[in-house]
Amino acid sequence: MTGPAAGAAPPQVPPAERRHVLDLTLLSAAHAVTHVQPVVYPLVFPFAMQALGFGFPQIGLLLAVSNLVSGVLQGVHGWLSRWVKRKTLCGAGNILLGASMAISGLASNFGVFTGGRVLGGVAASPQHPVAASLMSDWYRRKGRGSAFSVHFSGGNVGTLLGPVLAGFLLPHLGWRATLMVFGLPGVVIGALVWIFLDDRRAAGDLGTQPARPAQGTSRYLAAVRRPDVLLLVLARAITSGGRGIGIVLTFVPLYLLGVVKLSTQQTGFFVSLLALGSVVGPLLAGRLADRVGRKQVVIASLLTAAVATVGLIAAERSFAVMVVALLLMGIAVYNESPLTQAMVADVSPPDEREGAFSVYFVVSYVAGALWAGGMGLMIPRFGFTAVFALMVASYVVSSFVLLFVRQGGRPASPANA
Repeated sequence: MTGPAAGAAPPQVPPAERRHVLDLTLLSAAHAVTHVQPVVYPLVFPFAMQALGFGFPQIGLLLAVSNLVSGVLQGVHGWLSRWVKRKTLCGAGNILLGASMAISGLASNFGVFTGGRVLGGVAASPQHPVAASLMSDWYRRKGRGSAFSVHFSGGNVGTLLGPVLAGFLLPHLGWRATLMVFGLPGVVIGALVWIFLDDRRAAGDLGTQPARPAQGTSRYLAAVRRPDVLLLVLARAITSGGRGIGIVLTFVPLYLLGVVKLSTQQTGFFVSLLALGSVVGPLLAGRLADRVGRKQVVIASLLTAAVATVGLIAAERSFAVMVVALLLMGIAVYNESPLTQAMVADVSPPDEREGAFSVYFVVSYVAGALWAGGMGLMIPRFGFTAVFALMVASYVVSSFVLLFVRQGGRPASPANA
């Protein structure tokens, strides 16, 4: 029996990962759109408050409801994706996100304005679990860390550019038109994702046999019975006390303004350092993690973030020390998220990944909301030093938990090993 023709690809070989450059670019652009919403609305609030007649208590309620809705719904999309194409969930979510910002821009009262923002939270909820599942299919274990990091950094491009563009548009167009302008990219990119994104599954998944909800639910829940998945989820819940927009980009600027007494311009400079680190750090860490191991890079990043946080407090009013501390923090603190997501993919078989990612993101967002609320209550009584000490503790304890995660994990399949 003769072998395959020279140069012919063997059957069932996954497409070359370079084929997914466009897919990853589209997915990262969609992620950037979801990150624009939480950084643009705070700049719009003062204008909307004056026009619609509401105050800070209403803003707190708006943010609490929208963040909680978005976090809880992330647990639904992994289950839905067994019957609805993942690119449909992600693309439709971005289109709805664009529409939600237009609704807020057209609002004649606080209720409609809030409805638009909460609808935006619903619309943004598919992005993380759906994108994580798609990238796990597209990339083998060896390149998965880089892919997750590119997607994560792509989202933070929205965090970096959103306030800059909003600051330019608001004086010229007003808050209503500014929200509508920011809604347009969601509609365009959402349509492109829906039409062009690669979303092919292996036999036995979506579209190849009748949906069996009982079996699907069993596979969905099976993920939380895996010790490595549980450890990663636990580590994520702990690290949520010192991560991302909800914690770092909330409490660090407040500390610089209220305690260090920096000017708005100086604080803006330091926040830009953090935001820049959130783009550059994960890109570097992802490539390094694919070479030396994800767990090692995550733990090193968390411990570096702990040292940087201590340095920020110790710096007091030393401008140079604060620059170094915040540069280190920005480069290190954002690496944990994409790399632990890649680790979840590594230790979860393909038919359990949606469940694993859904649990991961629900716990992450709910824990982040609880951490932020608790820290907000701590500041009037114990000050910022106690909050930063809690952040340091979250980095250190999470690093200890991650030590027990198996580095290799169980290969999900020969194609993705």
